[in-house]
Formats: sequence, structure tokens, C-alpha cells
Amino acid sequence: MVNKVMGVDQVIDGIVNRLGDVECAYLIDDYAEGRDTGIVDLVLVGNIDHYHLNDLSRKTERYIKRKIRSLVLSRAEFQEMLPKLENRSRLLIWEKSLKTDIPLPPSISRQD
Repeated sequence: MVNKVMGVDQVIDGIVNRLGDVECAYLIDDYAEGRDTGIVDLVLVGNIDHYHLNDLSRKTERYIKRKIRSLVLSRAEFQEMLPKLENRSRLLIWEKSLKTDIPLPPSISRQD
């Protein structure tokens, strides 16, 4: 539903391709539940170029008329945070490849 309304899949692909070594990206909280609250929360895992992230986020915010909050984590930080994410709505929206060595528990499994 979110993809149809906002074209998030195209927006994310465009952003991810410019950000560096992104391993995966999640929508969390309200938008992961399909609720449009005006704030898009993202979790990005990998070695991210923060300058490009800030620049692209500002441009994307103007385009989609919503605020974007990004949490950038290394692989190790993401693994430490997994227990906290278990109680939050989340939706995998981008992944580097189908084969990854980031262990994802069943509650945060890859979604088609």
C-alpha cells in the first residue's frame, strides 16, 4: 500500500544507490504499519555517506511532503539493536542481495 501511495520503492532505490555500501533498509513504526503520520522512520545498515544521506533526505522530504528520520547503523550496531526492533513494526524495503550474513530472526525476516 505504501509503495503505491508514495512510490517509496523508487525513492529508496534512488537514494540507496548514492549512499555508499548500504546492506539493508527498513521502514519502521507508523509507515511500516501503513499509517501516514507525516514522519517516515528509516533504519539503514551499512557504511553510509552521511553527507549524501542528509542531502537526499532533504530533497526527498520536499518531493514526498513528509519528514524523514534516519537511523544509520553498522552491521554490529544493527545486531545489538535487533532485540529492541522485535517490538516495533518494521518492513524490509531494500536489501543488498538475497544472500547476506546479517542474521535476521524470524520476526524480522525478509519480506517479499
